[in-house]
Amino acid sequence: MIYSPIYDEWKKGLPKGGLYLDTIYRLIEEPSIRWFENVREIDTSEEFILEASMSPVDAPTRRQFLNDDRGREQMLHSNLKKLILNWPREKIYNHDLEIFEFDGMLQNFYDALEVGVPREKILLVLHTHDDDFIKNKLTELNINFIEIDYFELDAYHRLRNGIEVNNVDDVSFSNRLKDKYFLTLNGKPWKWSRMGLMIKLWKENILQNGYGSLIRTFGDKKNFKSKRDYYYDNINQYYRADRVRDVLSVEEWLEFVNYWNKNLRRTDSELDLKTGVYGHHYSGYPFDVSLYRNTLFSIVVETHSGDKQQGDGDLSYFLTEKTARAIINSHPFLMVSTKYFLKNLTDRGYENYPMFDNSYDDVDSFDERLDLVINQVTNFDDSKIEESLEIAKHNKQNLIDRSKKQSKELLDVIIR
Repeated sequence: MIYSPIYDEWKKGLPKGGLYLDTIYRLIEEPSIRWFENVREIDTSEEFILEASMSPVDAPTRRQFLNDDRGREQMLHSNLKKLILNWPREKIYNHDLEIFEFDGMLQNFYDALEVGVPREKILLVLHTHDDDFIKNKLTELNINFIEIDYFELDAYHRLRNGIEVNNVDDVSFSNRLKDKYFLTLNGKPWKWSRMGLMIKLWKENILQNGYGSLIRTFGDKKNFKSKRDYYYDNINQYYRADRVRDVLSVEEWLEFVNYWNKNLRRTDSELDLKTGVYGHHYSGYPFDVSLYRNTLFSIVVETHSGDKQQGDGDLSYFLTEKTARAIINSHPFLMVSTKYFLKNLTDRGYENYPMFDNSYDDVDSFDERLDLVINQVTNFDDSKIEESLEIAKHNKQNLIDRSKKQSKELLDVIIR
């Protein structure tokens, strides 16, 4: 069987980590499946599979392929085994916020039908949702689909193949270098869950005891010529400067900015390795493995916080590379995310770390959860470190086992 993503010459020049990393083929443990980067190389005398990544960044690629004579020819070939429409990195439906990417996903499906691909040959690959809305809707519409925990599979694939990941030896904590005792890698600063964490750690005079990152730019130079301008902003609700003013005076803010510029800039979460420029986005990989070796635990700030005041009212469970990266590094972590995030982890076979009081996971208010996390960092007790390391080993193996199982299930659905 030949397997090929439907990327072609127009893919050249796009940054590695964009289209390439969304492909499903690399998540499957099946050496007999061959991959061709160029669709014009495919030998259609054998059964073959085509894949189109449907995330918004890949939409131009999809449209160009659908309008390409060679692409259409292959989609209509009798030896086409499956056309995979792949949207694995984001949830396409959010029940709490009523945010809906579902219609866009359906349009991709109907576009393929319009080209002439038989319905039974089309497979949607989506990120797992924590309710049955998507499952019921797609079943009702008689559309073939599978949901996967993409970021767990992605982390396992990187670990298995040594791609942008250096495996941390599971040595005892007592043998680890401890220049700092915690690690918190954060990206875009305009989410209060990230900015608030860093500001409060700084205000408690404990930020210097850990390694931290917060991308320097606000990504909006038109609105903010300086970080002083940001402090006084009352227009752009996305940046939530009002939350900063609730915590810091302008003098404190400028002092924090000075610390930020000197200490929170130069970590992997800001460096674009291709250009060498510190930008305003980070995919989570690669990372400096020494940051995990030289610290005892992580403070993971997930994509969704459930903080409605921040404009992030998504209350659903959504594990991304931020959590997976700590797990594959056998690194215990405190979680800044939605209520019951830890409960969702334990429902999936992961275990909580005894070095922490995990009752914060049950608290309704995001701000209260954040303060409880910070309190544990401030009053960190290292008496249960070794016990937590054993849990960290278990959690790493659990991610591996879950990913192997999902990889097999994904392969079975694709080739059946």
